[in-house]
Amino acid sequence: MKNTKLTILTGRKYLVAALLMFALTAFAAAQNTFRIGDAVTVPDGRTGKIESIKNQEMAKVKLGENESQYFMLQDLKKAADPSMETFRVGDTVVSPSSPKGVPGRIEAINGNSAKIRFGPGKYEFLYDLLANLKSPRAAAAERDQQKGELRQKPIRAQFEDEARPFAILVRTLAHAYDPKFRQDASFQDTPATYEKWRRDLESLHVLCQKYPNLTSRPGADADNISQNVGDWCKLAEQRTSVLAKMKSTVGELQVGREASRWQLHLNEALRNRDGAVKDEIQTLLYNRSDWEQKELGTGKQKFTEAGETIPPALLAPLNAKIEELRTRIDNEAPTRSWTEPPYSDAALEAMARKAYPAKFPGIKVLKTGMTYTTWKAFDDTSLVGQGTGYKVYRTEFDKNRYKNGKALVKLPNQPFCQIRNFSLQQTRTGASYSAARVAGLGDKGIFVKCP
Repeated sequence: MKNTKLTILTGRKYLVAALLMFALTAFAAAQNTFRIGDAVTVPDGRTGKIESIKNQEMAKVKLGENESQYFMLQDLKKAADPSMETFRVGDTVVSPSSPKGVPGRIEAINGNSAKIRFGPGKYEFLYDLLANLKSPRAAAAERDQQKGELRQKPIRAQFEDEARPFAILVRTLAHAYDPKFRQDASFQDTPATYEKWRRDLESLHVLCQKYPNLTSRPGADADNISQNVGDWCKLAEQRTSVLAKMKSTVGELQVGREASRWQLHLNEALRNRDGAVKDEIQTLLYNRSDWEQKELGTGKQKFTEAGETIPPALLAPLNAKIEELRTRIDNEAPTRSWTEPPYSDAALEAMARKAYPAKFPGIKVLKTGMTYTTWKAFDDTSLVGQGTGYKVYRTEFDKNRYKNGKALVKLPNQPFCQIRNFSLQQTRTGASYSAARVAGLGDKGIFVKCP
């Protein structure tokens, strides 16, 4: 009998051990589950927050203001929570696995798990992960929170029904209210839109007075305001600042888009080996106020309406490219000088000299010359008819002829002179050509030292 009893106890011990191992494995697996909004540590040691989860196998983690990256879920770790309680041997704790929630005392700690004694009996103990344990005070607070949640559920459901007409508006303004929320609705950026939003937010604020203690449901996705109705009333209360932030957000998008576009233009200018710089880039380099008025006016106005100015950081990459091109011009222009063109035509050059001030107020035309001596003729082809499967073109031979020239000019508010091209044109009418006229003044110049 004694041996039989010992065999039974030994079998029970193995069963208990197996169950404990299974439980700890389950707990460990639970520790490796993630939700949107969780703080995590990535393989290189940096920490961030999960923005989205894809195919239940990888997550997009926001690591900085402008940096997000995908990682396999298996490679992520929950970031240490500074608010998590810490325990030592001898501490009284509550485990979710203890019978009827009876507090126990930690007898031993091994790694991230603990042995907890909750009764005097030989087998009245259990193993649990330290992360699952709570102090009696924290456990009592959690029970109070659960009771509060039971009272809150019907209140929240009633609010969600009544506030449903404002759902799209709330999603649209969510990111402006708190950057942790994603914005998942489009809108028309017009004064009428903002006025309607203001009126609707006032109505939502009135509705919220009926629900003074509204909270979001536990476990709601941190970046989804649709699940966090506790923030709806806060958003409505802060409507003035939220609408202002929305305007500055739109301004940031518009200014950022233009800044990126002009960075590409500057890169193109920097790749130009002959140093030619287009007029629009010259305006950016040397007449910044005119450039901003033309290219950033709409976005700048949004910041003004929000009571803000364009953040310097938004234009910092563009300004760096501007300085790079200016430095190149400052270094290269003194090494270049005007070379007299091989030909001249006093009458045609006089026409070009007269045309320049109309296009560039304040310009000084210092020298001119022609690049070739005779007119060069070109055919003109135009579409005159079409039908199913065919088109009819008319070609007029030698319709237009041109003479090109160069000018050395000095534009106001610019540190160097520059060489620019110009073109004159004659058009054939019958057997003769029309009088010459200025066909175009080049849209770019090469910076050189002034004579």
